[in-house]
Amino acid sequence: MADRFRSPKSKEEESSLVSEATPKATQYNTKWGIKVFEEWQQQRPNKLAMLEHVGVAGLKGDDVQDLTDYLEHMLPNTLNFWLCKFVGEVAKKNGERYPPKTLYLLICAINRHLSETRGENALNVLNKADKRQVTLLGVLNELP
Repeated sequence: MADRFRSPKSKEEESSLVSEATPKATQYNTKWGIKVFEEWQQQRPNKLAMLEHVGVAGLKGDDVQDLTDYLEHMLPNTLNFWLCKFVGEVAKKNGERYPPKTLYLLICAINRHLSETRGENALNVLNKADKRQVTLLGVLNELP
């Protein structure tokens, strides 16, 4: 008689099942978005929030972490602050601006990455109900 229930899966096996369930295009786009953010993060001359001349949503440099922190470790105010800067500064390798839809897709990729790495504790940077992200959403909505 066949067993009705299968043996419990290890953490690695469960992760593999989840990875296999995610479309390859989504996996690629998520990696691409994180790569673009990390390149911007590394190449940006000023990584110190206190030295930023323009604050986002009334945030001051001492209210947010520096850009030297890993994306996964950034607090909500920090994500809001630096993602707004990212949207305003990121460009293609040839220097041209990304179209608005591509900027939105970059933020979606970052959001997916945060969800995958933080699990239940992930902040949804596109959540309209979360007032901590209202400035980022406003920046995205103002794109032509």
